[in-house]
Amino acid sequence: MASPMAASRHFQRVATQIRLRSARVPRGQLTFNRWASSASGSRRAPASFGTSSSAAVWLAAAAIGITAPLAYSLTTAEPAKLDVTSLAEKDEQKKREAVVTEESPMRLRMEKFIKEQQQIIVKELERIDGKKFRKDEWTRPNGGGGITCVLQEGNVFEKAGLGVSVVYGTLPKPAILKMRENHKNLDPDVESLEFFAAGLSMVLHPYNPMAPTVHLNYRYFETANPDGTSQAWWFGGGCDLTPSYLFDEDAIHFHKTIKAACDNHDKTYYPRFKKWCDKYFYNKHRGECRGVGGIFFDDLDESERDQENTFAFIQDCLKSFLPSYVPILEKRKDMPYDDKEKMWQQIRRGKYVEFNLVHDRGTAFGLNTPGSRVESILMSLPLTASWKYMYEPEPKSREQRLVDVLKEPKEWRDPGSRDLIQLLSRQPRLIMEEHPLPSHHQLFASLIPPSPLPGLRAAGGFSDNPGDAELIRETPSSAEDGNWRRQLLTLHVIFPSLLLPALDLLDRGLVTRLLVADESQKAPAAAVPVSSDGIHKHGENQNTDEQSQGHIPDSLQATDRKDQICMYTVQSAVSTTSRRKRHTPQTTKVYAVHLDAWSCSCGGFALDAYSHYDVVNSSEKLQNSPPRGLFGNLGLDRLTSLEDFPCCKHLLACLLAEKWRKTPGGHVQDRYTTKEELAGIIGGH
Repeated sequence: MASPMAASRHFQRVATQIRLRSARVPRGQLTFNRWASSASGSRRAPASFGTSSSAAVWLAAAAIGITAPLAYSLTTAEPAKLDVTSLAEKDEQKKREAVVTEESPMRLRMEKFIKEQQQIIVKELERIDGKKFRKDEWTRPNGGGGITCVLQEGNVFEKAGLGVSVVYGTLPKPAILKMRENHKNLDPDVESLEFFAAGLSMVLHPYNPMAPTVHLNYRYFETANPDGTSQAWWFGGGCDLTPSYLFDEDAIHFHKTIKAACDNHDKTYYPRFKKWCDKYFYNKHRGECRGVGGIFFDDLDESERDQENTFAFIQDCLKSFLPSYVPILEKRKDMPYDDKEKMWQQIRRGKYVEFNLVHDRGTAFGLNTPGSRVESILMSLPLTASWKYMYEPEPKSREQRLVDVLKEPKEWRDPGSRDLIQLLSRQPRLIMEEHPLPSHHQLFASLIPPSPLPGLRAAGGFSDNPGDAELIRETPSSAEDGNWRRQLLTLHVIFPSLLLPALDLLDRGLVTRLLVADESQKAPAAAVPVSSDGIHKHGENQNTDEQSQGHIPDSLQATDRKDQICMYTVQSAVSTTSRRKRHTPQTTKVYAVHLDAWSCSCGGFALDAYSHYDVVNSSEKLQNSPPRGLFGNLGLDRLTSLEDFPCCKHLLACLLAEKWRKTPGGHVQDRYTTKEELAGIIGGH
């Protein structure tokens, strides 16, 4: 290709030839020489160029002089400058050519993932509410767009919104320099950079004041090189709960589920991001947090983890939303409430609006982004809210307790063994010396309520006394009956796998209380002698009439004295399967239970008591294994180990028998025995 100087010389030679030919043009005709050499030039076109060949030559010269330098500059320009395709157009082309896979750019994978999760969450919320979301798909002029799903005035949700937003744009140099404070990979020498941002935002506002509001947002930001490759990237997001009425178990469940997702990737994530959440969702002008928190994080880039691991963390967090919130919603959405509680919900929503419009960076970023969709940005605001002048909740009310917690954020964790110790002993050494920890027996005994009210035994499936059943029929819906049912439910929560088997042992009459009389006291004639194994064989019935009716003879009333209660024995509850032949002889095992020593001779208790001791590498397992007792197992480890209190169905049945001794129609047999017989029982003979 000719150089610009060669093209200029060629143009000069052509112009010289034109001037020589124009000298032979007759006077009176406008010559090119006169028109071209005019200082100002003629404003009107020349009347004639003399000959047609002269005009053709002049036009050719002009074309060469103009196009030659332009052609040279185009052929020698950098290849990137020839590509005028934007990042949005590149991505659209990639999506048309192939499906998004793990080999695709992260921006396309994130967009695909959040759209899939939006559909999953919408489907589940529609199942709960019974109504359908309105779905709006929209596009942006410079590339990108989104999907906004909103449900208003539903059966469960007053307003629920889920929005996916995909944004393409250009960062000016001031914005690049500002972002370099947290992301050093950004090139400071460029005037602008193309960027990509995608995120899923969600806010759910239920009708019921007992059901909490929940917010979720997970996002990805990336700047691109001119060829479309990633330059700098980072993830952000979080999820938080905002109740109007605080239920501790709801907050614990919500945080526990999120913590599990965090711990799968980094044990430090949850404590860091929980504190970050409490700090970020803070209404400064009110001096309180917006809710009971969750997690919040931003700017997770290669300095934290590589891109694949961070993306996997985002995926787990987003997928944990439904398990963390739906059980709470199902439990609270149909609870009764009154106008006063609804008014309190409206006041709390007013505080929610204040934070979103005053402090939330995401709302400010969206409203300040050119071409943004305002309806999608303000989707998070509740349908109704209220502001009352100088309103303060009543002291010691549920409303005031919520405010107190919002002013001093809590650590929402299961009250496991270590937490229980810390709760009982703020200053461990001092309090442990002044108030020794309770024994196993004392702790469990304190958790079990005293003897139930007479007449309520049959409600629990204990009594065959017709008089008891008649009493229950007279007062089937009494407050005492409700309290008794709640006590049983509480026991089932504390002992999820032991309570029903223990009650079954009591119901079958397989628990026997062994008594040793004083030396001066003789066993009454009515007392039934005990066989060599300490209890009657299966099928034998040698009880007196008083005992068969559940009444304790006068001579046994002294058994209330603790020094006369020595121990219990429990027969094994052996079930007969269809495969067992009926004529096959069955042996009944008898287990000795010592409540004061908190021990049972059964193998299950021994296994539970010493399960944490392993022959191989026991010390390593103790150090690396997570604490036990995440649900249902109470434990006091005295701050030295991770063990929990051992228990079995035989111990629990005997403990219930001891606590309910004075209940009429009892199903525990009281038997006197001699010291020699007692020694044989303990020895297993």
